[in-house]
Amino acid sequence: MDTIREKINKQIVSILSTITPANGYNTSIGSTVIRGRTDATISELPCTLVFPGTESVEKIYSGNRVTMQLSLASLLQYKTHNPSIEAEKALGDIIAALTSQRIWLSFTDGIKIPTIGKHLCCQHSFACGVLERIDHQAGHWENEDATGGFQLRLLNDDFDSGSILNEGRETIAQTTGEMQKIDLLTWTDPTVSNDNYADEINYVDSNVDIFPDPGENTVKISARFIITYTTLVGNPYYQGELHYDA
Repeated sequence: MDTIREKINKQIVSILSTITPANGYNTSIGSTVIRGRTDATISELPCTLVFPGTESVEKIYSGNRVTMQLSLASLLQYKTHNPSIEAEKALGDIIAALTSQRIWLSFTDGIKIPTIGKHLCCQHSFACGVLERIDHQAGHWENEDATGGFQLRLLNDDFDSGSILNEGRETIAQTTGEMQKIDLLTWTDPTVSNDNYADEINYVDSNVDIFPDPGENTVKISARFIITYTTLVGNPYYQGELHYDA
């Protein structure tokens, strides 16, 4: 059985593993994700190293509010590219992957399967997001009656019910119902109830180191985040409902 902390750590690794151009990011630092290592070999680049850190605990009612530090280091070769530009791309990818708002859009009248990693935008507003997941539930795309849901990394504005969704100039589907905000540290499937593992994750700071050694030309991006979550006192495996201690 995993502790709540370990469940969060595993979800962090899973999220970071999606950082590739195929998923709409600028770099491939998620192609290899390694926990607990302080360095990587050239053959493992690009990669991201994950270090779950120290915790502080505040007692609240019958439980603990835990603040956990998370440190990340991403390494990639910049080759003939500008190392500063490549570093900024990687840092942006890390921040977007861990802190961007995700949304769930139910759709109907689906006429074309959209592409993971591409932008889905509202035809008549500025609402736009990067497609991360497709849940096709019923109907057929070729019959223009597919239904289901899309998970997007929100880029701009809110989607309304009845919005026409486009990928580029092509119409994909129409939303049904209001968009649902989701948190990747707590959520895996909109149809399944999950424990609320993490309350929030916040970006703290970052640093860039460049190693222009002959044959390597490697840039390293370090970033720190703070994650808060709760557990019951004496039980790191369970959150449950917190009760007031008289």
